[in-house]
Amino acid sequence: MKVKELFLLLFCVFQGFSSSARAQVTFTDHLIVSNFDLLYVSSLSAVDLDQDNDLDLLATGVFSNDVAWFENNGSGVFTTRLIYGTLNAATDAKAGDVDHDGDTDVVATSRTLDDVVWFENNGTNTFTYRLVNGTFDEALEVALGDLDGDLDLDIVGGAGNERVTWWENLGGGSFTEHLMPTNRTDATVAIADFDGDDDLDVAANGGSVTIWYENLGADSFSENFIASGNYDKLLTSDLDSDGDPDLIGQNEISTPMKWWENDGTGTFAEHPISSSSAGYDFDVADIDGLNGLDVVANGSNIEWLANDGSEGFSSFVIAPGEEVVAAGDFDGDGDIDIASAMNDITWWENLRPPLLGAIDDLAILTGATPDDVVLYWSPAANASTYQVHASPNYSFTPDSTTLVTTTTDTMFTHFGIVPAVDRNYYVVVALP
Repeated sequence: MKVKELFLLLFCVFQGFSSSARAQVTFTDHLIVSNFDLLYVSSLSAVDLDQDNDLDLLATGVFSNDVAWFENNGSGVFTTRLIYGTLNAATDAKAGDVDHDGDTDVVATSRTLDDVVWFENNGTNTFTYRLVNGTFDEALEVALGDLDGDLDLDIVGGAGNERVTWWENLGGGSFTEHLMPTNRTDATVAIADFDGDDDLDVAANGGSVTIWYENLGADSFSENFIASGNYDKLLTSDLDSDGDPDLIGQNEISTPMKWWENDGTGTFAEHPISSSSAGYDFDVADIDGLNGLDVVANGSNIEWLANDGSEGFSSFVIAPGEEVVAAGDFDGDGDIDIASAMNDITWWENLRPPLLGAIDDLAILTGATPDDVVLYWSPAANASTYQVHASPNYSFTPDSTTLVTTTTDTMFTHFGIVPAVDRNYYVVVALP
């Protein structure tokens, strides 16, 4: 009975210690570049463009007409690299290996030129302009994915005055245009396998309706209704951690942020994320290391919407709102940071203390007396050393006894426990 009691109490203390980290997540800002665009930065995404195992940033400026990337040295120090400086009213840019040569290219849109273009990476992170389509009226957004299953990236586009269109990549920089079966203008687009049949489908919002186009093969698609309402951005992500892609939508004027839970077959159930009605951009990432993927949303404020693991989200304000956001580990410390932009581009360093992993085991030592226990715990991200404490109650201080002042091990043996004193254990993580 004594050993069983110790196990239960230790488990509760560890779980409580881990979950308390949510309230401790704070951020500090670092300027990347000032006045990248005099009006506003229209898109921002995190991608390892130079393939050096850290996340760079890719951005477009609607007034500067720039498509640029910001090279990360691995520690969150960025250098501006211009890809193209005359893409008028540049609205979006996405990265991927378009020509299948092993490096990362960029696909972008121009609203006033009606252009969908791609910039070929020449292998040294210099880029050559290539036109995909020059008549895509008010080109707004693109998404990349292998829609036809031929192992190269196709392009899906949404525009102000065009139906959702996809361009089949034929290789060698050539594309063939295909129209989706219904006329959804002013559309935002996203790509995922919504019905679990091992091909990529397309989600879109246009004409006040969110739909998904089921990929039927042979370059054919059929439309399926998801929800009514206007959404300026859609993203796919597995918010409920059940192994299939869900869909998230945000509107900058009137519609509260929603997510649609996918049952794995392309049938969706709607849930609220935030009651806030205004939002310009968002991204999805696990900010706190708890309960799956969270949402970082940008509206009147930049907010972290923390996933509680039960289809609910709690809002935490990070900073005043800007125009666009992107999430990623920019300083290589194992947690997720946030980049944001309006005119300037800034990244917000996540100062979250490292979390202990789940307890692996607790057992009586072989051949030991019933008053000896072995404690195991999973390594914490970025831990330098650990302290091990025992306490007669659930408080961390002042009643606790320090058993180990500093150790790099993730196992501790406590010989000769005193039942009235050593009832609960906890571990303190020291940062490097």
